[in-house]
Amino acid sequence: MKSKAIILLLVVSLGINIGLILWLTLPRPSPRRIEAYDIRHGWRKGKLRYRLNLLESQVKTIEAIQETTFGKIWAIRETLTVKRQELINILRESQPDNSTLQQLVKEIADLQTEIELGLAENILALKKVLTPEQQEQFFELFQKRLRHHAEFKINRRPFSPKHWEYKNW
Repeated sequence: MKSKAIILLLVVSLGINIGLILWLTLPRPSPRRIEAYDIRHGWRKGKLRYRLNLLESQVKTIEAIQETTFGKIWAIRETLTVKRQELINILRESQPDNSTLQQLVKEIADLQTEIELGLAENILALKKVLTPEQQEQFFELFQKRLRHHAEFKINRRPFSPKHWEYKNW
């Protein structure tokens, strides 16, 4: 009887310890992950729908706009990836051709510009669907996200003064 009680106590203790270790080691949802959830799951399931208080008709219209826009953007990104790989291959050469290098960099810059223009056109199309109050809320959230992203990049940039402040040399 005592051995059964000891075994039961050990099993319960093991379960508690495993649970505690998992709780301490598994990542917790961060604001960045929540925003990523909004992007991955679209306007229908995302929290952005509720933050902007969108109607079902608005959600359908926005999803159609997003599908069209991001279809074009993904195609451009695939081309951009190919061009970047070509650039890496040229840079690996012992004597890269400077004119080819410049032409490829220009093509990459043009593709990046196309992506930015596509995103700007997408925002203008979304703006037509939203009410003025929703537009204001949307741009506040958008600006907050850009600010957070910029701060994250500044703190991670290896040659920025902020990066060196945090190092213990």
